[in-house]
Amino acid sequence: MRANSRAAIRLILMLGILFSSIFSPSSASFAGQAVSKYPWVIKKSLVLCSLFPTERSMSVEGELVFDKVASYSEFLHFGISPANLKLKDASGKNIPYKYYEDGGICLTTPLPIGMNTIQFKFQHSFPASDSADPYFFVGEDFTNLEDNNAWYPMIMLCLSINGKYVLPAPHMAELVVSAPEGYTVIGTGKKIDEKHRAGRVTTYFKTEKAIPGQLGVYAGKYKTIHGTSAGVNFSIHVRKGLDFKRASEIKENVEKILRFYIDRYGFFPCSALDIIQRPYLPNGNNYSEAHGIILINGEDVFTKSAEEVAPAPASLIAHEIYHQYICHMVRGTGFDRKLFTEGMTCYGEILCASSILDKNLIIKAIDLWALIIRKIPAATDVAIAGISKENPNLSRYYYYKMPLFLLTLRQCVGDDAMKKFERSLLKKYGYKEPISFTEFLSFLKQETGALPGASKVFDAWLNKPGLPPFWKPEQEAAQIR
Repeated sequence: MRANSRAAIRLILMLGILFSSIFSPSSASFAGQAVSKYPWVIKKSLVLCSLFPTERSMSVEGELVFDKVASYSEFLHFGISPANLKLKDASGKNIPYKYYEDGGICLTTPLPIGMNTIQFKFQHSFPASDSADPYFFVGEDFTNLEDNNAWYPMIMLCLSINGKYVLPAPHMAELVVSAPEGYTVIGTGKKIDEKHRAGRVTTYFKTEKAIPGQLGVYAGKYKTIHGTSAGVNFSIHVRKGLDFKRASEIKENVEKILRFYIDRYGFFPCSALDIIQRPYLPNGNNYSEAHGIILINGEDVFTKSAEEVAPAPASLIAHEIYHQYICHMVRGTGFDRKLFTEGMTCYGEILCASSILDKNLIIKAIDLWALIIRKIPAATDVAIAGISKENPNLSRYYYYKMPLFLLTLRQCVGDDAMKKFERSLLKKYGYKEPISFTEFLSFLKQETGALPGASKVFDAWLNKPGLPPFWKPEQEAAQIR
């Protein structure tokens, strides 16, 4: 995504709606210890959500099934701290819990050994649009979300075993969403059924793979454009009142983007792709969610041309679609993970956009990236190899220096060598445990480091601050076409 957001592991239930079936303890203020991984913890999850736009409310219930359990205590964190939360075990007995000061919820007694199911249920009403937090629900949209802010109801489940928090392994998830007729519902996973009854539509989704990322569901009143490219079906959901003609132009670009990536890698990670325009949020981000869902903040992508806005709409869409490969299929970990995830994605964006946009736009974008790096104050500019999480220039290294390094390496070793590396990366680490930036670099050096000139590129870009003296933007841009 093109902005700061937390690639945490979590179960999030939010109106908009974002349901996540992976959990993260990182943002909760509980007394944390080291995180341990028990790959056997979560087997599957089932979430059912009913949306009531007129009443500005929703009801949520779900079930978490564990593959194997020991005696442990659980920690649930709700951003909204619902007072009407009910927790039950598989036998239907209430599970007692208490609230922490920060809104977290902890079971007062551990589940018995062998108990493998937790059921939860709550209702939530959204604030009025003139309240302090108007972003829960906007107009007729359930997609006005912003990560890393408490603008949505949230559940995080963190298991605690012997005082250490546990990250659940990827698992299968099922989702059922009920909404009024006239609403389009988009969900993570494959849509397997839809039923209409008493003025409501109920849509059923099931993940095609064990989910290592977020499971998202969104609902709203949209105009929808459908298309297909290289065997992948896609839909563009535009809010009423926007430029439908411009959205049709976006359709043509999406066709080209999918075709480029599928030609390069031989596949697309999802069977379908949904691009959703959401109401504009000040300082809002664009997001690529797991299983082929992309959220676009505001109207610019659907109303302006490549000459009117930067990055160009096609380039921005190419960026978010590439995240389906890097971020969701191959995940990063560590404070510097975006050097890998955003660096690779911006690199892939430029490769793809160069097949769609005018050459001068690509040169302009690359020159801007170089200018941003040159403007880093010398006192705070460091080599990528020496970056710390306190460095104030992290985002500049993520989004600009790393992709410039990768483009330079491609110019040095050739596109065939880089394509081979990219395919090997997806094959080796796809749908596996997250990898660190150090692991990414090690694999990159293993695959390309012995090629002529590569060692010079690695040293100049990673071990020294600033831009290498031999780097020439105009030659770089010309080589990527």
